[in-house]
Formats: sequence, C-alpha cells, structure tokens
Amino acid sequence: MFHFTAFRIPLFRFSAGSLRHAALPPLLSIPFLAGLSFGSVIGLFAEIPQGMVSSFGLVAHSENGASFLHAVWTSCRFPLFAALLSSSVLGVVLIPLLSALRGFSFACSVAAVIRPCSTSSLFLALLSIGLPALFSLPAFFIAEADALFVSSSFLSRDRSVALREIPFIRHFLFILLLCTADAVYVSFLFPLLRTLI
Repeated sequence: MFHFTAFRIPLFRFSAGSLRHAALPPLLSIPFLAGLSFGSVIGLFAEIPQGMVSSFGLVAHSENGASFLHAVWTSCRFPLFAALLSSSVLGVVLIPLLSALRGFSFACSVAAVIRPCSTSSLFLALLSIGLPALFSLPAFFIAEADALFVSSSFLSRDRSVALREIPFIRHFLFILLLCTADAVYVSFLFPLLRTLI
C-alpha cells in the first residue's frame, strides 16, 4: 500500500518562512509594474527636464563616463535603501513604495530617451539603460525581497527566525557583484560604446 513516503524526502520539506519568502517577489512585482506603467506614460507624454532624468541615475551619463565611485553609489542606492527600510516595521509599507519608485524611474528614463523616435535614441536607450538594467534590476529585486522578508518578520511572533536567517547575509556578495558589474559598465564600457552611435 502506498503511504506517500515520497513526500517525506527532505527535498519537499519547506519551512513556513521559506514559503513566505518565496511569495514575496510576485507581490513586489505589482507596485513595480504600476510604477513602470505610470513612468512610461509620464516619460512619453510629459516634458521632463534632462536634469531630472539624469538625477534618476539610470541614464548612464550620456555625455561622458561617470566617476567609478559615483557609478557604484548610483547602482547600490536602491538596494541600500531597501536594506535600510528592512530595519523597521514600516518597511512593509515603504519597500513596495520603493519598488514602485524604481519602476517609475526606470520607465520614465527609457521613455524620455526614446521619445525622439530615432534609431540613435533607441540604441542610446538600450546601451545607457537596458544593458545596465541586466545587473541593477536583479540586484534590486533580490535586495527588496530580502528586505521585505526581514521587515515583515518583525510583525510575526517568531522574530528569532528572522534574526537567524537574515537573507542579506546569504545574498550580500551576489548583490555587491551585480552592482559592481553595473558600475564598471557605466564607467568604462558605456563611454566606448557611445562613440559607435
């Protein structure tokens, strides 16, 4: 008689914390997508000063290469803000708002760059925003999911689990590697590729 012993294999054993942590990225995608939608509309149809777009830090300094330290700060600031917000119960509300801001700034920057609808503007958007996003967005998504997990665990009764399993410790080096790769691209590779447009 089959006793469902297969479900006792350790592969199928998940703690409530790991299940809750796995459910966070889909929840955080909702404010990010809302920010993307709003930012794309604003960027395409509203007059946005170039200074405001560059202050988002997502257009990779189109005139010349940025200093490396400034590029590192620009790449690390959203994950860092998420990490800071994780230290409070208010992070449960503020981290999704940060996700919406990240989506808004990303879409608004892309839309503002491609608004002239020329081939060069499309290539500029790809080189200055699209390629760096391959590094910066995963770093932010991992950091915000970890931050929301830590912040939401303050609301639960079992806070010791959150302190024992702080996910930032496991993902810190990977996030730092992604942010560094983004900064290297913005500081050194993008100025070279920009000359090809």
